[in-house]
Amino acid sequence: MINKSRVHWLNRLNRLRNYLNGQQTIRRRAVPRYLLVGLAGGLLLYFGVAGAISYSAPWLVRGDTDLHVDYAWRLYHGGIPSRSDGITYQPFIEQHFNKAKPQAASKNPPLFYALHAPVVGPLMDRGHWQTAIALGRTLNLLIGATTILALAWGGWLMGGRRRALMALATPMMAVLIYRYLRLNVDYAVDFLMILIATLSLIYGYKYLRGGPSRRNFIIISLLAIAGLFTKAAFLGLLPALAAAVGLAHILHGGKDLAAKILRGLIWSSAFVILVVAATAWYYYLHDYKASGNWFNTRPSDFTGGRPLKSLADVLTSSKLWGLFHANYLRDTAVSSLTAMVAAGGAAYRAWSGHGWLKDKLSLATIGLLALALMGTLAIQIGHATGIGSINFRYLLPALLPLGLFLAYGLTAWRASRGQLVALVSIVMGVTSIKAYALPGGDNWFDGLYQAAAANGLPGALITLLLISFVIGSFGLVLALYQLSKD
Repeated sequence: MINKSRVHWLNRLNRLRNYLNGQQTIRRRAVPRYLLVGLAGGLLLYFGVAGAISYSAPWLVRGDTDLHVDYAWRLYHGGIPSRSDGITYQPFIEQHFNKAKPQAASKNPPLFYALHAPVVGPLMDRGHWQTAIALGRTLNLLIGATTILALAWGGWLMGGRRRALMALATPMMAVLIYRYLRLNVDYAVDFLMILIATLSLIYGYKYLRGGPSRRNFIIISLLAIAGLFTKAAFLGLLPALAAAVGLAHILHGGKDLAAKILRGLIWSSAFVILVVAATAWYYYLHDYKASGNWFNTRPSDFTGGRPLKSLADVLTSSKLWGLFHANYLRDTAVSSLTAMVAAGGAAYRAWSGHGWLKDKLSLATIGLLALALMGTLAIQIGHATGIGSINFRYLLPALLPLGLFLAYGLTAWRASRGQLVALVSIVMGVTSIKAYALPGGDNWFDGLYQAAAANGLPGALITLLLISFVIGSFGLVLALYQLSKD
């Protein structure tokens, strides 16, 4: 009979040996120590950059902050707003900020706001709305940090032989994208939706790679339901997730191809029906009955003074296709150069004789990620047709595929020892911070302190965040160099 106590201590001794050899053990998988160092550095870098932006940008900007915070406050008091309510929080009305503005955020389901309601509600009741927004932005930063860990997990699972390097490079290339960093300025619901989308694609990959399992099917379904209860844009990922469910039954079934295809169709259909049935009622009652539109509460003839765009106008717009290269960094030229270098590295790795091109599961994984990106692009095109805008923000549900693309391409240049990722990460951070430093003083650095002071925050906070950025950058540079040697 096996002595469980002896096995337990043998496992602990094995973990100690791995640690002394420079490795940590997580769920029986050796994780290099420098990956943990790099992730710690990456988190510090992210908090430094995103924190500087979040606490230097005005508490109320000309965007949707007031709408989202008003929604959370209304939910705290037990109600979901309608479009015709407008802004109802009296201090916002007294600010004459976006006076008589329709409550456009009312189109969103309440999951994100339910998370924020107990944080901002009590403070807003006492009139401390600035503090409420500051704490709400802090909560969003924590969601962003969780997204970093989720992206690292995705990079680890999908990184192949370079999994440790990809586990560090992927989140850095994703969360430091300019449009992701500025989400907190608008108090955007996208924060939670992107985290759920990332986890959904990871579990879609696990289902596809490891074969059908009841546990993963339930998890994927619950994540998809949560995603649609956060924002309708999650709908763009449903085809990819349904395809992953169906294809898993085909790749891991028996020898009867017809039976495998039928089983795959049944399970993927069951997934879609389950998710739609669990969420469609909300969109019907709250959006469709109010406006005749399943995913919006505005009247069908509303234009807001914006010019109408046809589908052809959108598809032929250089701005649409520029989303794939011009929006990773604040500087368009540097962003396009980064995308070009990453694409070149990815192409080189793809056609240099690597066996994964002949592996069905690897090709299926690439298909999953590509379909997720295409589905998200389709949602962006649909949104822009009419009066909507073309904005990289609407591609962010596919943050995992985007981060994997940049990380894979930039790390493909082996001679750089991972420093291309480090360089781009630091440039992403610096250029994004500069965008939110108020003009004035001798330089943008002084402007950052002035912006924080205008928000009633001490300069010591900005100093701490900048130190976090510097320390995190050094940790990232070191870790990427060490991991790229393996």
